[in-house]
This record gives sequence, structure tokens and C-alpha cells, in this order.
Amino acid sequence: MGVAAVAGMPALDGISNLRGVVDSALGNRPHVEDWEETAWEYAYAVLAPSIMGVVRDLSADVLGFQEAMTSASGKEVSRWLRVNAQLSTLLAFALGSIGQQRESHHWWRVAARAAEQTGEGELLAAVYGHEAVQALHEGRPLPLVVSRATRAIELTKGRACRAASAAYGARAHARVLLGDLAGALADLDEQASLFERMPAEVVADAQSVNGWPQTRVLYCRSLVYTFGGHPDAAQMQMEAITAYPGWQTRQKAQVELHQAYTEVRSGHIESGVEHARSVLDTLPDDHVNRFVIHNAAAVAAAVPAVERSRPPVIEYREMLALSRRLDAPHH
Repeated sequence: MGVAAVAGMPALDGISNLRGVVDSALGNRPHVEDWEETAWEYAYAVLAPSIMGVVRDLSADVLGFQEAMTSASGKEVSRWLRVNAQLSTLLAFALGSIGQQRESHHWWRVAARAAEQTGEGELLAAVYGHEAVQALHEGRPLPLVVSRATRAIELTKGRACRAASAAYGARAHARVLLGDLAGALADLDEQASLFERMPAEVVADAQSVNGWPQTRVLYCRSLVYTFGGHPDAAQMQMEAITAYPGWQTRQKAQVELHQAYTEVRSGHIESGVEHARSVLDTLPDDHVNRFVIHNAAAVAAAVPAVERSRPPVIEYREMLALSRRLDAPHH
């Protein structure tokens, strides 16, 4: 299609309104199956690098869903409520991923209320588990993280599911930051035990937020061992990096930042900072999300105050400040 043709098309909002008019004229009633598939697709889309476009589309669909849900029939209400919770959770997660922290916080509350309406404990646990993970990378209070993660674990009642595993990982992360390495390692052991009982389809899903492949277990272990200063941190980091397939560039970069953090904490300040800088330099801009920034900032924070006047450290901190473009409005 040529530029002139594109320029001559009606605005997307107009097309959406037109579709609504045609649907009404045809007597089409919204089908919950269509929205279930939409939520399933977004579970993949929110992990894609082109997240800004996803947030825009997801926001529009969340709005459209609210209108569609008004025609839900009695026997299908539970399915509509479930999709409402799923879409709200995905929007909260996506907003947090692009640095829209304030809006994300509000949407986590919306998602929790939507999940409560379903009466499904595991769905509510998924909301709290997701929020706990994201809260860690946003620097929210650690007691809040522990509270959300613990509530998610309680709601899953020992079931081997993605929500429980994510919650154990988040609580382990929070505990190691609180100085409780023993408690963090105990949570990792619980997570590993759950992984052994995880449904095969969840373990096999490495591309959506609903999956929990082995790489996520290894990432959690690398993170906790790294920030806990564990003597086996380097081994855990290498195991995680080796496990990632080539296409998971962003995830592998986060573990490389763990390596850089360990270098800095071991006294190899310039090489560690240069390592971190190299990771950020080689990572495409659309791969730099909230989670990458969190790990990169940890490297800078690990540099002792008396060493922060070194030129490589100053340059890295300046580069990191520019990378915090996630906090700026996106257009």
C-alpha cells in the first residue's frame, strides 16, 4: 500500500467505531471465546521488544472488552470475569515494563479486584505474584513485595503453578535484599520443588507470561546468589546464561549484568563496569526495559562511594542516566 493510500485511510478510532456499527447491523453478539483468545495472544505480546505498540493496542482492547462484557450471558459470566482479570493483569504488567510506574500501580489494584470477582484463588495469586516481581524492579518497599508474594503462595495452597513459582522467586529476591540469605535460599528450594511438579505445558512455554521454563528458575537462582554474595554465584550465572536460547537476548543480558555486579563486588571495579557498559551498548534500544535497568543500576550501586570518581564509573553512571528514558513519557 502506498503512502498516499495510507494517508487517505480513516483514523483507527474511526475504523473501530465503524466495525461496531457493522457488528450491530449484522446482529453480532461478542463471543467470549474471541476475547479468551485475545488475552492469550497478549500473554505473548507483552514480552515482545516492541512493547509500546502493545500497550497502546492492549489499552484499546481493555476498553473494548468493557463494552463487550455488558452483553455477557448468565452461563458465561465466569469466563468473562476471568478474561477481565487476565487483561487487567497484562495491562498492569505492560505499563510497568515501560516505566509507567504510577499507572501500573493503579492497574495492579484493578487487576486484583477483577481477579477477586472470579473467586479463583490461583488467578488472584497470579496477580500478586506478577506484581511482586515487578515491584522489586521498581524499587517499591521490600515488605510490600514479601506481603504480595506470601499472599500469592498462600492462595495457591501448594499447587505447582506459575503463580506460586514466581512468588517464591520474588520473595527470595526480597529476602536476600533484606539480608536474609538463608530465607532466600529456602524459597529457592521450594521453587525448585514446585518446578519438578510443574505441568509440562507450563514448563514448555518460554514465550508467554503464563509459562515457567527452567530458564526462569535458573535466573532466580542467579539473581539471589549474586546479590547475596554467595560463593557459587559465578557458577549459577553461567548455568543460567548457558540455558538461554539465542533468541532470548534481553534475558541473557540481565544475567550478564549479574556477572558484572559480582566483578564489582569482588573489587574488579573497572572491568565490572566496562562489562556492564558493554552489555547495554550491544542491547537494542527496544530491549532495554525496566528489568534490564534494575540490574544495570545494581552494578552502579555496588561501586563503593570512594571509587565513584573513577572515569569509567562516571561514564557508566551517565550512560545509565540516559538509559532511564523508560521514566520519560513515550510518544
